[in-house]
Amino acid sequence: FLNYLGLDQSKGLSQRLDSFDKDNLKQKLQGLGEFSVLPDHMQQEILTKIDNNQGGTMGDLIRLMSSRRETPL
Repeated sequence: FLNYLGLDQSKGLSQRLDSFDKDNLKQKLQGLGEFSVLPDHMQQEILTKIDNNQGGTMGDLIRLMSSRRETPL
């Protein structure tokens, strides 16, 4: 996921979500297979957090996505 966004693994997890262009980040997330397997309500919750600058860091986003999946990767 970090590579997909062009982030390195040492600093990428601490990258704040509000430092990204919101629309670009949401578009990239929606094109990611791991995001598409999330339940619809979870996808909407994540997109809303990004819109409202409540997402925290990239690590927070990845933890949220992996903790709420209904099916394993």
